[in-house]
Formats: sequence, C-alpha cells, structure tokens
Amino acid sequence: AAGEGHAEFAKVLLAAEAQVDMQDIDGWTPLHTAAWEGHAEVTKVLLAAGGDPEAKTSVGSTPMQLAAQQDHLDLVIILASQAR
Repeated sequence: AAGEGHAEFAKVLLAAEAQVDMQDIDGWTPLHTAAWEGHAEVTKVLLAAGGDPEAKTSVGSTPMQLAAQQDHLDLVIILASQAR
C-alpha cells in the first residue's frame, strides 16, 4: 500500500493491526517507502497511526532524508513537522 500510494488500503491494513513500523530486511518501514515514492496521503496516514518519522534504515536514512533525495519537498515539510 505504501509503495503504490494506496492511502485507503493502508488504513484498512492498519485497522487490521498491521505493524506501522515493521521493517524489511534493509530496515525500511512503510513510511520510508511512502516518503521515497512521494506518496503524501499515505505518509500522513502512517504518521497519524504512529509511524516513526525518525526511524532509520540499515544505512541510517530517515524517511525525511529519503524524501529529500527524491525532491519530494512537500513530504520533507510534512515529516519535519512530525519530528519527535
């Protein structure tokens, strides 16, 4: 859902108790993926569900850093406003 920009499906998964900060083998969470792909609505859904905006991948990248690398400035602003 995060990688494809499906905010409504992300809500369904979270309602079914999917782990918002589940990491893959490279340490990416759904929030990292949404930030990298530029999916603002999914990013907002994940943050509202408690997604960690400061989570780090196995190489130390945060969702905000990934969004910045891809020039998704709208997401950089959203993620910066949620820094803990």
